Amino acid sequence: LASSSTDPFLVMRPISNNTISAPTIRIELQSNRDLVLQLFYKTAVEPSFSESKSLKQSISEGGNDVYIKIPETDVSGTFRIDLGRGGFTDVHIENIEVGY
Repeated sequence: LASSSTDPFLVMRPISNNTISAPTIRIELQSNRDLVLQLFYKTAVEPSFSESKSLKQSISEGGNDVYIKIPETDVSGTFRIDLGRGGFTDVHIENIEVGY
């Protein structure tokens, strides 16, 4: 994923037809710069992406292995990953796993 946009993001398809309780997301990636990854998720009660339903993780230039645990018990299984703001962003996502 390479972007010169001011707000690059990736939306994943739903991973389940049922709600998921407290999933852990693992993302293996390479980044051309330090940035903040923000993971947005939806719940049965709040079916839209919002700041209140997101978690942030600092990413370093180079290789990263990121684990993000979502504390909700009714996650809908649709996720959005925002990858930094401003400047040229070049991120190679090698693997995404969802454990629940």
